[in-house]
Amino acid sequence: MSHSRISLLTELLKTFTEKELVAFNKFVESEYFNKDKKLVVLLKKLSQYGLNTEKFTSQLQLKVYEDTYCEAPLKQTELTKKQYVFLNNKQHKLLRLAEKFLMIENLETNEISKIDLLFYPLIDRKQTNLYNRNLKSLTTKLNNESIHGLGYYTSQYKLQEITLSYLVKNGQITIKDNYNELQYYLNINYILEKLKYHLAQLTLTKAYKNKHYEYSSLTEISGLLKKPVYAENPLIQIYLGNISLVEKQSDEPFNKLFETLTHNQKILPAEFLLVFYSNLTNFCSAQIRKGNASYYKKLFDIYKIMHQYHLLIFDDFISSNLVKNIITVSCALKEFKWADNFLLHYKKVIPKKISDSIYFYNKGVIDFNKNNFDAAQDWFLQVDKISDTYELGLRVFILQCIFEIEQDYNEATKQSFESAKQFFKRNTKLAAINKKSYLNFISSLISLYKFKHKASKLELPKIMHHINSMAVVHKKKWLMDKIAELG
Repeated sequence: MSHSRISLLTELLKTFTEKELVAFNKFVESEYFNKDKKLVVLLKKLSQYGLNTEKFTSQLQLKVYEDTYCEAPLKQTELTKKQYVFLNNKQHKLLRLAEKFLMIENLETNEISKIDLLFYPLIDRKQTNLYNRNLKSLTTKLNNESIHGLGYYTSQYKLQEITLSYLVKNGQITIKDNYNELQYYLNINYILEKLKYHLAQLTLTKAYKNKHYEYSSLTEISGLLKKPVYAENPLIQIYLGNISLVEKQSDEPFNKLFETLTHNQKILPAEFLLVFYSNLTNFCSAQIRKGNASYYKKLFDIYKIMHQYHLLIFDDFISSNLVKNIITVSCALKEFKWADNFLLHYKKVIPKKISDSIYFYNKGVIDFNKNNFDAAQDWFLQVDKISDTYELGLRVFILQCIFEIEQDYNEATKQSFESAKQFFKRNTKLAAINKKSYLNFISSLISLYKFKHKASKLELPKIMHHINSMAVVHKKKWLMDKIAELG
């Protein structure tokens, strides 16, 4: 009976780190959580056979079943229906244990979960001393925090909520209460959640024409936002600033949001800053694509701040595309020394498999922008496969290097340009508009190459007019610079 499919359990276990797998094995071995000792063996066999493959095939299922539940190998090629159901049920039990393990792991770092799962039972059991000790500890911790993100305000609200519950259950509500504090943190949480989701909706409607949302409910918080105690909150100001930027798409809200972020840099958590600085970088990139070159400097300044405050590394690595973007912006401003230092600094936090190629590619970009075309070409020729995005850039840069380096017309070079055109034409992963942009670039490059080496009767004004008539063309500025040099 063939049952080659994705296993929910193995898919989840594949996300566990080595440290988490060791801890989960100990968790399953604990009789408090699991009394089925065969599940301990099953987990080890799944780790041995199931975590390094895409699917939990029939053959692997048979192997796991044999090693866990049989004293001798079975004389069959796959599990019977009864055996399959049995193994599936055991995996289901192990999956429930894995889910419980994740929840318990989360309790170690989630103060809000601790409030809900510990404080209420202590109140119900009338453990006043233990409750007060935990309450005092958490209150002190929160009051000593200098970084105030969304989690801080949620914890403060939960703290006030549990305090009120304690006062009610112990008959003290008529003597004292904390309603003012509770309402304040409740309102802060409500406003922040409302603005967070409103910003997400706005962003989606700008990106996708088929997205439509009802926004009238946002007016519910307008009264609260008129009160200084809420309007002056840095997180609220940042959300409102980003909403304004998405709506107006102009310099004024951009500058205001950038100023608010930098002004509150030291009191905001890294994950919060990362989101909004990333939003600013996306806006800058969009403005640059529209031809607004002044945003190169603004984008570079944001990247420098993100570098300074360690906001460029996520899960111990830096994105290869982010490296490429930062080097591109640095070179556009001729910040070559900074770019070199940046590349050397982050080489160690690029995934090892592609770190050399990422380094070679971006060193090539730096040398190319310094007009060291021979050195750039040497770097580019050392690059192995990185990603589709890098592959496109690499092909274009090599064509540009050939154009810059060659002193005489070469029919083989022209053929390499034509070959590149076929590569882009046949590329099924490229969006139609991007494909057109690349193809227009190569056609223009061929025309300029022929003109440069007097292999065509085409004149520069006609080539320039043709380029300007194109709706989209990759590296248009570079092409126009070449026309100016050849004129």
